[in-house]
Amino acid sequence: MKIVWKKLCAMICCLLLVACLVCVAQAESASLTGGIYKGNAVTIAIPKEITVTNINPDVAKVFGPAVTYTYSIAPITLNANETRTVTSADGATINVQPGKTGAVDNATANVQFTSSEVALNGGKANISGKAEFTFKPVDFGAPGVYRYVITDTTSEATLYNAGIIRKAEYITSYYLDIYVAYKEGTEKTADNLEIQGYSFFGENGNITAGTQKLSEFVSNNPEDVTLSANPTSPAGDLYPTFNTCVTTQVKGNMADATHEFPVAVTIENQGIHFFTLKGTISTGAELTEVTPTACTTLLKHNEVFHVIGLNVHGRITTEETNNTSDTYQIEIKNKTNAVLTESTSTAPGVKATHSEQKLTDWPSSAPSAYLTTVALTDANTQITYINQLNSVSPTGIVRHIAPYVMILGFAFFFAVLFRRRREETAEE
Repeated sequence: MKIVWKKLCAMICCLLLVACLVCVAQAESASLTGGIYKGNAVTIAIPKEITVTNINPDVAKVFGPAVTYTYSIAPITLNANETRTVTSADGATINVQPGKTGAVDNATANVQFTSSEVALNGGKANISGKAEFTFKPVDFGAPGVYRYVITDTTSEATLYNAGIIRKAEYITSYYLDIYVAYKEGTEKTADNLEIQGYSFFGENGNITAGTQKLSEFVSNNPEDVTLSANPTSPAGDLYPTFNTCVTTQVKGNMADATHEFPVAVTIENQGIHFFTLKGTISTGAELTEVTPTACTTLLKHNEVFHVIGLNVHGRITTEETNNTSDTYQIEIKNKTNAVLTESTSTAPGVKATHSEQKLTDWPSSAPSAYLTTVALTDANTQITYINQLNSVSPTGIVRHIAPYVMILGFAFFFAVLFRRRREETAEE
């Protein structure tokens, strides 16, 4: 019986030991929680998010921006007798030291976004990447809390060219504290230093444990885009996309409402793929990806062809071809019914073209102060080709003879009037 109890106790001890080891392993591999990483991480990832939006909440997907963000890391600078402190939950305080330049493998890091498809929910979605900095614990030389400043150094021209909106309040610099200590149960030498944790802060101040820590590098909550897009988040970057459409109309009692006119759409200054849709934009509508910057469709009376997902630099050129054997009068108007091209006679095979419709109010080159808002030029989101063909006389008599008939009629009227006047004069 004693032997059984001894074996049972031994088995319980083994199970407890395994459980302890599992718990330790889980603690060592835990990820960023509440701004503090628990473990022996060497590479620290800095998250970066962009909110991609579309003007129409029913649009299911667009292409995101092609842009590369650049970050730099450097030790904080403290003046003589200037200190920064970190206070733990139990009241212990330690002075913060400027980070060690030699303890970081890379002074800069990039976050690269490619122009790829983004699924939207209610016209919005977040895409993310990360900048990575690699630290070498041995090069810190001694235990302590070491503070670095991490700065988004992405140029305004880069953001502008990518079609990204950034508010003036955007915070470009954040602070990173690295907690360095000796490994438990080892000699106190540099070779036994490890990174036991790290945290991010919004400002270079004195820190109390449990407060002021950021669970992410940047808090990002931009508003949805409306017809006048103006994101209010101080930290987030926004990539708004816009849509335009082309439609045809036929007027006149000789115009064929069933005829399909070829309409070509060319995108200028776009730089990314886009989607097209013939019909009505609705949730779940099947979009067609367009790789080149030009596409052609056939449109009959009142049919609509949508171009979806243009960025703030998008320009469109449209062209309709008269592929009938008749001569149409063609007029081009925008969404507000303003005439873009006056009515012109278009013979068979002739093209009617309207060039360079700007969808937003962004200038064609980067402004001196980075543009932080964008408004949609709503009138240009629709282009309508009006094809008119009125009835003609089967013999042409109305058009060719009527003027002469009118002239003869006037001559006869005045002749009669003149003769009557002469007779009245003779009688007097």
